Amino acid sequence: VTAIMYLNDWFTGGETCFYEDLIKPEPYFVIKPEIGKLLVFHTCVNNTLTPCRRSTHSSVPVINGVKYAMTCFMRNKVYGKKQ
Repeated sequence: VTAIMYLNDWFTGGETCFYEDLIKPEPYFVIKPEIGKLLVFHTCVNNTLTPCRRSTHSSVPVINGVKYAMTCFMRNKVYGKKQ
């Protein structure tokens, strides 16, 4: 699971876009950053390590100002260590 919290909104641009198809990337969902908004989404399919295709996302460039956000990655297994 990934969580993104937007810490400010006094800028233009910087929307978070979600894509289904990277060959012709047209976003199917666009989030406008607003101060205090929390965006939470699954990055893998049903507690597996298989990436969820619909979680592919990016931020469009900030046109004016500075965008501040806080990101948290939550995992159900230890990351980077053999079990």
